[in-house]
Amino acid sequence: MAFPENGIRPEHKRKALQGTLLGLGTLVVAGALAADPLAVTTNSGVSATLYGRVELDSVWNDNPTAFPTGSLVVVPQPGGNNQPESQISSGITRLGLNLSGPESDIAKVTGKIEADFWGSNQETPAPLLRLRYGNLTAAFGGGFSVLAGQADDLVNGLTPPDLDPLVLWTSGHLGFRRPQIRLVEDLAFSDTTKLSIAVAAAQPAASPNVADPNPDLQARVALSAPSWVDGKSITFGVAGIYGDQRYYKADDSGYQDLAIGGGEADLLLPVVAQLGLSGQIWAGQGLGAYYGNDSTGVSTFLHNGSEAATGGWGGWTAVSFQPSKIWVFNAGVGEDAVTTASAYLAAKTEVNNGTGFVNASIFVTPQTKFGLEVHRLLTSFTTLGQYGTNGAQLSAYYYF
Repeated sequence: MAFPENGIRPEHKRKALQGTLLGLGTLVVAGALAADPLAVTTNSGVSATLYGRVELDSVWNDNPTAFPTGSLVVVPQPGGNNQPESQISSGITRLGLNLSGPESDIAKVTGKIEADFWGSNQETPAPLLRLRYGNLTAAFGGGFSVLAGQADDLVNGLTPPDLDPLVLWTSGHLGFRRPQIRLVEDLAFSDTTKLSIAVAAAQPAASPNVADPNPDLQARVALSAPSWVDGKSITFGVAGIYGDQRYYKADDSGYQDLAIGGGEADLLLPVVAQLGLSGQIWAGQGLGAYYGNDSTGVSTFLHNGSEAATGGWGGWTAVSFQPSKIWVFNAGVGEDAVTTASAYLAAKTEVNNGTGFVNASIFVTPQTKFGLEVHRLLTSFTTLGQYGTNGAQLSAYYYF
């Protein structure tokens, strides 16, 4: 007697497949008819709500940049200008879970897990998973809460309205995400006016020239208050960073401790119902881990017999215009100016990086958006002069 493959009879396979297809069809129809997002509750009583987006980006630059899937820093080429490059990537597709519960008399706990596919090999058809957020927040009442895990830097108070996620990195936008322990006190003066005070110990990213990456101290104070536009608030924040990092010396003679630090201010300002302004300005030294000071933390030359932290200033500003529910327009500029020598591209020494961008997006459905962005990026070097690139990006988004 011949036994069926894997011990399962063919007719049972067909019935199982029919049941699976019927179940999937039921889920699809139910999902289409349901108004609420997909959510489940685990046996432990934790509620998990799925969210995310599918994204495809097509980037083109008429000169190579330091990151082909975006527009970061112009890379000088032996042949000069006019060496176009292009890249299509879906690596910024995101999946996330918002977590909550169960509550107790002591605290209300929520959490977030979010990942994309922009890992180290994002330029291949099989990109690596990358953790964006992984944190929990315990709110103890009275406005006090504790966040533990990977989250935005406190100096990363605003997100620029660009389509290319790299347009303003090292070109004016300070801050990123990193593991941290954060204490927050929210003071509510009314239903619409709030003062938020936060401090955090945050772990900077490891670097080949850092011998001992210690956590940095961050702090932020932000005020949100009603504006003259109905339903929209003005938000103004100031934040700072301080740390002490041990760097290997460029001449291999050992290492030394260098203080890093800086401060920033950011503003979100509605002008009229359809128009708003946003921006950030900062100054500091050794802020390479925060995408400031052209993304380097220490210079490669000896300054009075010792290493010197890369210092400088930067900022960005943008205007957003939404004339209807389906159309959104944004324009912005940013600059990162280095005032001490930099390690970027070794002896070529980048000293300034500036960007301008304009984009337009249309929502063809409430969950589906197509966008076009054009940009101009200029990078200046002390020994090679100025190099520029003109670029464009086409993007498609499907939110869920």
